[in-house]
Amino acid sequence: MDSTSDLDARFDLLDQPPAPGEAARVRLLNELAHLLQDGDEGPSLDAVAARAAVVMEASFAGLLIVGEQGEILPGASGPISTGLVRTLPTEHFTRWLEKMNGFQGARAWAVSRLPEGGFQRTLARGHIDYIAAGVVAHGGSAFGLLAVGRDAAHPFTDTDLVTLDLVATLLGESIVTRRRLREEEDERRSQQALAEIALVADAREDPETAWRRLSPVLIRALDCPYAGFLLRNRDGRFRGMSSFADGSVQFGLFEASDIGAEAFQGEEPTVYDPRGSTILSARARARLGLVECATVPLRADGELIGMLTAGSHEAGRFDARRLHLLAYAASILSRVMAPETRAAVAGRSARRYEALSRAALLLSGNAPLVSVWSEVQAISAEAIGCAHLSVILRDQGESCSAIGTFAGGVRERAITATQAGLRAFQPVRALVYRPNHGETWAFRTLKSDGIVEAVSVPLAEDGEVIGILTAGYRTTGAIDSECRHFLEVLGAFIARVAVARRALERSQREAAEQRIVGAVAAAAATEQDAARAVAVLNVQLADRIPQVVTSFGFIEGDTLEFQNSDGSPPVRIRVNRFISGVLDEGQLAGPTFPLHELDPISRMDDGGIHASSLTTSAASGEVVGALFVGSRDPDFAWDAGDLELLRVLARILGPVMANARATNRALREAAEQRVLAGVTSAAATERGSGRLVRRLASAVSAIVPGPIVTWAHIEGDELGWLTLSETILREPVRPSISRIIERGQYSVPRVNHDIFPEHSEFRTLNAQAYSLTVARSGGDAVGLLAVASTLPGWTFSERELELLRTIAGILGAAMARTRDADRIAHERALYDTIVQSLSEAVLVFDHGLRPVFWNGHGQRLAAAMQPFGDTLPNVLPHLAGDAAEAIRDALASRRPARGRARLDIESAETWFEFEAIPLEHPDYGFLLVAADATSKVHRERRELTHQAEIAAAAARAERDRGIYNLTLESLSEAVILVGRDAADLTRLEVSFVNESGRQLAGILEEATGRPLVTVEDYQQALPRPVAEAFVRGLHGHTGARCRTAVGSGAATRWIDWEIVPLPAPLKLMVVGSDVTAEVERENTEVRHRQQLEQASRLAALGELIGGVAHELNNPLTAVLGFAEILAISPQAGPFREELQVIRKEAERARDVVRDLLFMARPGAAERTAVDLAEVVGHVERLKRAAWSREGLSVTIDLAAVTAPAMANEHQLVQILLNLVTNAEHALRGRPGAAIRISGATGPDCAQLTVEDNGPGMPPEVASRVFEPFFTTRPGVGNGLGLSLSYTIAASHGGRLDLVTAPGEGARFTLTLPRTAHQQRPIEPDSETVSRRLSFLVVDDEPNVRRVCERLITSMGHRCVIAADSASAAVAAESQDFDVVLCDFRLCAETAADVVEALKRVRPTLLSRMVIATGATTEPGVEALRREHALRVLAKPYGLRDIAALAPEAAEAA
Repeated sequence: MDSTSDLDARFDLLDQPPAPGEAARVRLLNELAHLLQDGDEGPSLDAVAARAAVVMEASFAGLLIVGEQGEILPGASGPISTGLVRTLPTEHFTRWLEKMNGFQGARAWAVSRLPEGGFQRTLARGHIDYIAAGVVAHGGSAFGLLAVGRDAAHPFTDTDLVTLDLVATLLGESIVTRRRLREEEDERRSQQALAEIALVADAREDPETAWRRLSPVLIRALDCPYAGFLLRNRDGRFRGMSSFADGSVQFGLFEASDIGAEAFQGEEPTVYDPRGSTILSARARARLGLVECATVPLRADGELIGMLTAGSHEAGRFDARRLHLLAYAASILSRVMAPETRAAVAGRSARRYEALSRAALLLSGNAPLVSVWSEVQAISAEAIGCAHLSVILRDQGESCSAIGTFAGGVRERAITATQAGLRAFQPVRALVYRPNHGETWAFRTLKSDGIVEAVSVPLAEDGEVIGILTAGYRTTGAIDSECRHFLEVLGAFIARVAVARRALERSQREAAEQRIVGAVAAAAATEQDAARAVAVLNVQLADRIPQVVTSFGFIEGDTLEFQNSDGSPPVRIRVNRFISGVLDEGQLAGPTFPLHELDPISRMDDGGIHASSLTTSAASGEVVGALFVGSRDPDFAWDAGDLELLRVLARILGPVMANARATNRALREAAEQRVLAGVTSAAATERGSGRLVRRLASAVSAIVPGPIVTWAHIEGDELGWLTLSETILREPVRPSISRIIERGQYSVPRVNHDIFPEHSEFRTLNAQAYSLTVARSGGDAVGLLAVASTLPGWTFSERELELLRTIAGILGAAMARTRDADRIAHERALYDTIVQSLSEAVLVFDHGLRPVFWNGHGQRLAAAMQPFGDTLPNVLPHLAGDAAEAIRDALASRRPARGRARLDIESAETWFEFEAIPLEHPDYGFLLVAADATSKVHRERRELTHQAEIAAAAARAERDRGIYNLTLESLSEAVILVGRDAADLTRLEVSFVNESGRQLAGILEEATGRPLVTVEDYQQALPRPVAEAFVRGLHGHTGARCRTAVGSGAATRWIDWEIVPLPAPLKLMVVGSDVTAEVERENTEVRHRQQLEQASRLAALGELIGGVAHELNNPLTAVLGFAEILAISPQAGPFREELQVIRKEAERARDVVRDLLFMARPGAAERTAVDLAEVVGHVERLKRAAWSREGLSVTIDLAAVTAPAMANEHQLVQILLNLVTNAEHALRGRPGAAIRISGATGPDCAQLTVEDNGPGMPPEVASRVFEPFFTTRPGVGNGLGLSLSYTIAASHGGRLDLVTAPGEGARFTLTLPRTAHQQRPIEPDSETVSRRLSFLVVDDEPNVRRVCERLITSMGHRCVIAADSASAAVAAESQDFDVVLCDFRLCAETAADVVEALKRVRPTLLSRMVIATGATTEPGVEALRREHALRVLAKPYGLRDIAALAPEAAEAA
């Protein structure tokens, strides 16, 4: 709100330093600003008028103010002013005030034009020829006039009127502020007096002491010199007590007739003039100099018991506030001082009055009402027994505050007047009601608190209800007159406190407003820049409006221009209907201000604006612009005081901004004139469109920020857009352009790129607002002037568009002229560019054959010819070659001629090929074109030399070719040479192939089935890696080496190839060496190495499995033996089947261990005649569940099996399981999976076949399936199944074959020797078995020793056990044994140690010794068996195995 910048803007308009009078005005404004902020009364009206006269350089200054009581208060400077002001009739002043209030700002008149009368004559006598007046007002209400006068030599200027208006405005704000400060002070004194009066009532002192304490309080609070009290005694007379401002107190005694009781009826105060009264007591007061008194009668039970009076030396002193205070004091005194009343104040009444005093003390403090309400409520509950106490106070408009116990605690809530039900109350006494029938918020609150009966007292100020005090009870009948009276007194005090606090807040707020207005006004007198004035306003409003944003928009035609504080171009918006409405209304504000209507304003600040206002600012009745003020605080909302302050500040800013606008307009007009001058100068001097447009862009930058300027020539139906690089972008005239040409001008705030060519600067330089203006010459449209701004948010005003139309009018004729000049210049530049870019020298001669023009290359030739003369004929004798003659012929015949000549240039031999052309031109006669042929001549010479060298080289090559052929034919490597075809150097041919190469070619021909003749034949026949290297070599790349196979089957040969690029005329050499023998040798070595590695792995595996087998066979022996023992015991009856399962599974585990040992250490396996059907049936039983789960179809065909095979049954089952499992894996996940198992018996062999319809195997996989550890399913198989099966088949004297192909499944065939009949097992002779034998069992495992002992004794034999060789020798010394069963591996020794021990003590036992071991093929076991002819029993063994030893032992015995 920068009034200061307003005034400065007007000073700025004068364009000169402030004069002395202006400096005095600045001092006055500063003094007024200090006046608004100081706490004293400030200067008198006369002093203000005197200061105004000095500031305005006036000989007359007068001030008339309407006082608070409606009186007219004058202020004057000088004797003439005093006479004029103090004698001005009231009706004249009122008429002037009404007339001036209709104007905006101060006004001035010539005295001669004033109505004739005493006022005019008095001014004329005082040599006052001009008078100016300003309205003293506040909030739109005028209450005074400030007038100044001057002589004829000093009429009032606009700046004088602005200053006068500013002084009057500040004076009005100052007066209102002082009045409100006085009201605030009076209110403060009233509150203090009420509190002190309550204390007096609470003290219960005697009347005299109470009056001495009470009267000074009344005098001070009422600001009067006198207070008196009449109190009726018991004898009917009245005792008088009078107190004065000096602190003195007088006492007297009056008869009832002396006090005029009949003049004071009722209980309301009476105001009167004591000077004309006939009442004795009143005349006594008149003698004291009192001119106005106020008396309040005191009554008890309708009878007068006393009177309280206050007097003043001034009339009109007792206003409503003072009378209310006086009445309250009287009500307290009536209860304290009258003897009858004091006697009545007992019990409950005494407690109520004491409660009122305590409540008054609490409420008269500075604490917020809500913070003391719980104590006030407790005091009231104690005094009148209420269960609820609340108060509702009106704030502003319809908003109210409710204070009471809500939701379990004392708090303050915001409600509306409708919710409070204020409209139902009138400023009368208490109202008793039941809240159960009401629906307002107040009624619902009472009902929710359990209140069944309530009494509400309206709180009034000046006859208007400002609130409600409510007490509630949970029972009926508790509200009596004393209760109502208590609430009335308490409500009156609360109303007074609320009004006082509201007045205090209002005065503080208005004082702050005055500080803002004063500071802004002071700034307006010192600042000379409108933007800085707005910045000062923003600072001043920051304390009043949180997160404030301010800006001022000037009205410029149909736009509103908001200035930016950073000096950047203004933000413009069109004056649309919304803006027009705001300007008409004067102000618009709200929390949801439609910022989209002021989009540029919203872009002036990055933050979101939540509350906004736009206030019209005017000067001399004309709207200058609008003041925008907003807040980014989401919780801020405007009130009436805020908006009134903004209107005052906008009024201060109006004249200042008007001057600023005038200054801006003057500056803008000057800038526009400079632009037009620059454009006119450019149009008159520039001859090219490009330079003219650049000059125009420089000139336009003064009015368009960030300008882009271009021009488009209109040429029929085509536009030629001129670019910054002075090239022409041509395009047809579109319909949109046609419409613009018809309209004459087009402007939009944002570029439509479709209007401009693709590579136009308007697209590439981020143009924003733009304008297209048609330029005409002779009535025809000759071009389009395109002007754009790169500044976002900026728009063209009507003034700027008008300027562009003027510029286009200036440019029309100039551009029509430059267009033809541009075309000629363009063609000339094109021709010059072509000639200068020629590689030939061009010389033009006149008719005297003197050179007059040459291009860049021609200049060099002309310089070389100059020493021979300045004409062409002088040069010709110095040209070596046939060119001189050709030029002479051309000159003679006037026909073109060609020739070649040598000319030494810079001491270097230079050859030229000349073309002489006669010209038919008035100025030019001859054209000479010369091309530098030096390189060509040298090349021809080199070619001749080269051809001679080639001929010599060809002779040498023919001689050497025979030697090379003989050498290459003798090489064992195949050699193929590729070179260029002698007849056609662009083609390649196979130049040479030696004998080895022809043999290799034969192999390639056999493989491809076509003869090898051309290079392409060889390229296609060579193996792929060689062919690729062959192609690379043909294209000049480096050579390559590789090894490939040629041919197939037994005729396959391995060749080492080398591709060698050769120099011309040859191109490439292919060398092939047969390395088949070397490859086979390397393959043999690889196979041997793999076999050694496999043998090493198997040996290591054998050692591992041997140890594992030993560790497993011992527990298996115990499991199998004990299972058989239990099976034959009588107690095995119910568990016999389970024991049979244990035995079978133990035997199965035994077979697995034996198979592992057999795979690791192949050896002879125990083979018998095996029924193939039983083997297949066993596998079927094991796999049946898995086949069903996997959905496999399995077919078994054994019809052709007629005899058993000689094999180990368990190993045969293992082979079949491996083959079936391999088929299952191959078929997994395939639909229609099927396996077929078949068998057949031949004369010498038996066969089992397992085949599937799986994916089959490629040859490279099929060749390795029987290798140990080879698998195509890592993580699924270990690669041992098929290898083990193959090994078992070989150990049986049979074989395992595979037939497969990709997509055709796989068929495995096992072939074994067959037997014609099945051998019967040897059954032990019963007689032999019945003989009781003795056994010595040697084993380091306790469980094995124990099971052997149980097995042997169960058959009726004797058994001795030993753990090592020493214990076995001890047993053998004491007795002889039929069988010695010894484990091969003992704890720290082997069976060989036991043999040695027995040889020492009883050698005969060796023939009866049996070695028990799980690794029957272990080398140590074989060696011991062969050396001593020992028998071997495979672990684990059972009852049948032990029984089988018995006949043999008996036989040996």
